[in-house]
Amino acid sequence: MKIYYLYSKTKEVSKYIVESLKKYEITLIHDSSLLFDVDTKDSILLLHIESYDEDAVELVKYLLKDLKDLKILALSNNVNFLNGTALLQAGVKGYGNVYMHNVILEQAVEVIMSLNVWIYPELAQHLIKNLTKDESINEDKLAKLSKHEKECAILACEGNSNKDIASLLDVQEITIKKHLSSVYKKLSLKNRMELALYFRD
Repeated sequence: MKIYYLYSKTKEVSKYIVESLKKYEITLIHDSSLLFDVDTKDSILLLHIESYDEDAVELVKYLLKDLKDLKILALSNNVNFLNGTALLQAGVKGYGNVYMHNVILEQAVEVIMSLNVWIYPELAQHLIKNLTKDESINEDKLAKLSKHEKECAILACEGNSNKDIASLLDVQEITIKKHLSSVYKKLSLKNRMELALYFRD
């Protein structure tokens, strides 16, 4: 795995990212045009979007037009739904706060390198709510689930967190985690996003 970091104009951001990912070998790149001269297969690019005068979405589109194998993790000082959605639509594989805890940043890198998409939890919940908004859930798709698993699955698809679901059903949060794990296993799914998409189809 190769990690490229498009150098941030903010020194403290650069320092934080490099220190947070010190177990990886990171190649600093000062100009996005230099990416066209490197092998981007099995590579991830860390992009601090506030460091560039040009529109981040347009920069992502420009890079991915020719560098189709490149996986981009967009990092922002202020994450929000509109920017996150636009960047994901442009093709980034991850989006989150530039100062996220180093353990979470490592997790994001690992998830993206395993060919999955990583987004910060609040955005995931917002996306799930919008995916299933005004959509009725196909009861046939719930047939394999127990009564409690069905309840958890439906509430999760509405964008509720485990804590919210536990409160609504008046049970422990650990119980919700167990039910949802069982739901994912029975339906051959990995997470809430896949669950929301499963019921949307």
